[in-house]
Amino acid sequence: MLLETKVGKEKLLISSMYFDINRPIDYDLQKMQAILMHANGLGIVFAVDRKARSTSCHDVLTNTRGKAMEEFLISRQQYIANEKPVAQRSGPVAALATST
Repeated sequence: MLLETKVGKEKLLISSMYFDINRPIDYDLQKMQAILMHANGLGIVFAVDRKARSTSCHDVLTNTRGKAMEEFLISRQQYIANEKPVAQRSGPVAALATST
């Protein structure tokens, strides 16, 4: 899902995504890339159930999917803004990446 809204005078894109664990993560990262291209400099927030583990999102380990996600975000100068879970879980479910 992709939503365009305004915050003050600034346009902002908000995307909610689910990464299927049975599908290679590259497929979903390509979708994120397409949204970033569409944004063309607008601010963007991704809310992603990424099915990946990463210490950058307060998990205890980083798996292959988590590493691919980290590299994707870093290479595109995106930021992870993931709050530590309130209750202990097997790992964080969602992460936010923002860009301006």
